[in-house]
Amino acid sequence: MLSQNVRDALQAEMEHLKIRRKRLTERIDARIDAIESVLRPEEEDIAIPVRSRQAGEPRSTGRLEGLGLRGAMRAVLSERPNSTSSEVASHMAEGGFVVGGETSLGIRVGNELTRMWKVGLLEKNGNRFSLKGTSPGFLSGAA
Repeated sequence: MLSQNVRDALQAEMEHLKIRRKRLTERIDARIDAIESVLRPEEEDIAIPVRSRQAGEPRSTGRLEGLGLRGAMRAVLSERPNSTSSEVASHMAEGGFVVGGETSLGIRVGNELTRMWKVGLLEKNGNRFSLKGTSPGFLSGAA
């Protein structure tokens, strides 16, 4: 038979391990989502929602529900080409997109738009971003 102190210590350790497991699972899910968004063809990224989250709150509600960060940014840019990163973040927030953690939506959107531009998924004119081939300035050849 275990003493009460040993039982309490084991219970505390079990709770600690459950919390660690949940955090680890969330990190693994985030990495899987990122890899899936890279592997998914561009045309499908807007139409196919990211698999639903198992733990915690949904990433978004409203018209952007079920989309990951890149998918939501592409949805906004398809509706509003030639937008700045702050405009994209504002429209995402209006569409119900929410983020967890300490990094703000504006910072995340700005960083991710730059990454997407560097790998050739977006066009950039000054500080404005568009999906490839959707910006009027890029279509007419004006820079």
